[in-house]
Amino acid sequence: MKQIVILVSLLFFYNLYACFAKSLDESICDDNSCIDIQYLTPTKHSVDIHIICSLHFTKDLFCDNVWSTVTILRLVGNWGRENGVDLDSNTFERFGHLEELRFVGVQIVTLYPGSFRGLDNLRVLDLSNCVSLGYNNFMSAFESNATLPSLQELILHMAGNREDNFEFQERFVKLFYSRPVRVVDLSDMIIKGYDLSQICCYARYLEFLNISGISVSNLANSNDIMVCRIPSLKILDISRRDVDKNRLQHFWCVNEKTSITTNFLNLDHINYVNVSLDAIYLDTMCGNTRTRKVVASSPLEVRCPFGSTFYLKNLYFRRNSISVVDVEVDTQCPVIIDLLDISDNGLKYISPKALWKITSLTQLLLTDNSLGEMVSFHPEQFQKLFVPFERLETLDLSRNKFATLPDGTFTNNRQLKRLYLSGNIFEQVTFTLSELTNLEFLDLSDNLLLELDVSGLSKLDSMSIDTHMDLTGRTLQCSKCIDYGRIKWLLEHKASIIANSSLTCVNSKADVDLISKTAEENLHYICYRNIYIRNTIIFSVVAIVCFSTIVNVVIIRKRRQRNVYRQIRRRQQTQRRLENGELQFASFILYSSKDEEFMRTCVYVNLEKHLHLKVNSDRELVGFGDQNFKIGHCILNEVIRCTNVSAAIVVVLSDNFCRSDFCLHEFDVAFRVGKPIILMLKGEVDMSMAPVAIRDLFNTYVRVLWRLDDHGEYELTTSWDNICNSILELGGVLGDTNIE
Repeated sequence: MKQIVILVSLLFFYNLYACFAKSLDESICDDNSCIDIQYLTPTKHSVDIHIICSLHFTKDLFCDNVWSTVTILRLVGNWGRENGVDLDSNTFERFGHLEELRFVGVQIVTLYPGSFRGLDNLRVLDLSNCVSLGYNNFMSAFESNATLPSLQELILHMAGNREDNFEFQERFVKLFYSRPVRVVDLSDMIIKGYDLSQICCYARYLEFLNISGISVSNLANSNDIMVCRIPSLKILDISRRDVDKNRLQHFWCVNEKTSITTNFLNLDHINYVNVSLDAIYLDTMCGNTRTRKVVASSPLEVRCPFGSTFYLKNLYFRRNSISVVDVEVDTQCPVIIDLLDISDNGLKYISPKALWKITSLTQLLLTDNSLGEMVSFHPEQFQKLFVPFERLETLDLSRNKFATLPDGTFTNNRQLKRLYLSGNIFEQVTFTLSELTNLEFLDLSDNLLLELDVSGLSKLDSMSIDTHMDLTGRTLQCSKCIDYGRIKWLLEHKASIIANSSLTCVNSKADVDLISKTAEENLHYICYRNIYIRNTIIFSVVAIVCFSTIVNVVIIRKRRQRNVYRQIRRRQQTQRRLENGELQFASFILYSSKDEEFMRTCVYVNLEKHLHLKVNSDRELVGFGDQNFKIGHCILNEVIRCTNVSAAIVVVLSDNFCRSDFCLHEFDVAFRVGKPIILMLKGEVDMSMAPVAIRDLFNTYVRVLWRLDDHGEYELTTSWDNICNSILELGGVLGDTNIE
């Protein structure tokens, strides 16, 4: 049964590839090499078609009904502008079950009316980075409301060209009305204009809208006002919005200090009462790392429509490089936010009045800032920073350069369950924790808590007995009598410490030990030991370590010298054999005739030149078949003869070589002679076509690689000096009885 399945699979793939070869006979590319199908088996529904040159896709390319089972199709290009894809009408008419169509690295795409015809089950259309796709060209592919009726995700990241920019206007938004589109990604596009008032009229199912990083060429014909709420919308990403220099808001991105002069922000123009979203992303709004400050001389009053409520489950405002927020914000309508993430902004100061109206917070993330400076210069204001947040359950202050916290910082946060203070520079626990009666987890990992004193231990003791702590990341001290109380306390509270089995301390011998009962007993013993004995032990340990290090260094150095000497002797031996005529060639090249131009211009000339720099001989040091075979003699005998008189064999390995039975036969003959073989790969080579012997060499020995640079030219990844040395060294391995 298993053999029958394998046979059917092979016949399926053979027929499919033959179909493509037949369809491409008239292609502008030679040898039917425009496409390469990967990962296609009868049991896999995902197909990658790698496009090597410009190609006009028609329905005849996908013959028969073998494509009807494919559900995911990716057209993969090389990210170059020289290769394009044209999708003719009815191209995908046989893809009845296709659910995802993605263009990866295909920058030039041309659509026609009917290009998407037949894709009734398509859920995902990904045209990311299709920089040549024009707006009108894109819209022409949607012939009617019956085109792509099941579309749920439309991804146009960085799509569109400058001559025909996309427009986020009524014509475009109407596409969403008759289709269950849930996800729209327009990030990093250059659009002509937009009208957000049209979204709520047509986007009935929209859940995720990504307009981050978009640039608008004509803001005069754009409308930011959404006249009604989209009930289905859950996530809105408008990150990097102010990068666009055409926007008025861009001014705060270029100024080190932004002063808000008006004393109110009017939102009365919004015609709907309630705003409810799962998440809004306002990350990296300016798109740069210029540090800036936001200040206001008077309170900023935010006016809202009467009876309105703004509910945002998660609000992300990260990586905006704002060091100072000195603004008092007074909202006139309820603003309900569960999670506020203002991490990685470099914040050094936040006015306690900036967030005082957001009393609903349950999670506040302030990681990767510099609020330690606020504690140093404005401790009284920092003490008031978290007072409004009575419902706060999670507070993350990791990596803020805190050395201490003012007493009373968390007095009003009695619902706090998780407090993260990792990655700071606390040397002692100087802040009170007794008011946190509901605290479940305290993270003090990666701080400088090497020597917790009695005061710090008492503050940790004041927490609830159910509180778990993380003290990992630093090795404590357990080498002196004063450390005894700390180690004893850790053992008594072991059940409350996360990863307690990995807690370590440095003992009197400068060794790292696990904190255990043994460590406690050793400390007790040390308290009654003579200082002289302790110092003697430490000195002995250090001496042994130093001695071992010196011995290892000497041994390693001698081994390296011997290896260098062995390599030099092998090279010299090969040079002598070449100079006295025992060897005719330093290297004999095996290659495919289809790669002859590459071999002559890139390999032969450079190898001959650099070998002459190392071998004192005027004759030719590099041989290959067409030049050195004797005319009229048996080719295989000539391969054996040239192999025997060569120090090493260089195989220019390519797909052409692997496809040639004659080349593989030549390699097999040379391989049986037993001379050293160096594989030189021309670009990417499909090793599945190579015989076992070549694959073994590929997987076992270091090979030489030629790769294409940005200009399409082949470049060597190593040096010719390295290659020549390797040839001479390998040539000296055979017959060298005195090297070892």
